[in-house]
Amino acid sequence: MIRPCFLSSADRIELEACVRRQREDHGIARRANAILLLDDGKSCALIAKFLYLDDDTIRVWHIGGMRRDDIWLYLGPANRAELQALLTDRNTPRTLVWRAEIVLATADGCGTVEIMRRAKTSKPTVWRWQARYLDEGVDGLRRDKTRPSRVPPLPRETRLKVITKTVQETPANATHWSRSAMAEAVGISPSSVGR
Repeated sequence: MIRPCFLSSADRIELEACVRRQREDHGIARRANAILLLDDGKSCALIAKFLYLDDDTIRVWHIGGMRRDDIWLYLGPANRAELQALLTDRNTPRTLVWRAEIVLATADGCGTVEIMRRAKTSKPTVWRWQARYLDEGVDGLRRDKTRPSRVPPLPRETRLKVITKTVQETPANATHWSRSAMAEAVGISPSSVGR
């Protein structure tokens, strides 16, 4: 289910202007009309029937064209201005400028291959930043996703075993546990004991 009222008022005004200029570009006008109807709370099935399309096409237009042969991304005036400001600011990190260029090129109608050539990057990377923009907007471009640690955490039972041994037992021929002695007794690495 697509949540209604996802467009800002400026975006809505710009899409309505696209619908009024229908004679110039019929394809963009149809897409703009579909997005406006979705924003009004109409279902994909109803819009598809009204525009003589299938439901999947409407969903694709809503999420910005995740079908890779037909990517279409709408940028409102505020978002476009914010991305352009990132490009012109000398203090913007290079990676953020690069991501903003990918989104702006997508919105300008460049194909994936052209964007790959301009950004000197791979197709999955272009798709990743297009999808991130669609999911999170400009804020999603500003940061990398957090990734899980390469080292999996110790199971709870193992951690409890280390704590119990530390508190209740002492090793033979010593007054306290060293990392290596505890690691050997429990069966884990010394660095895991330290963590």
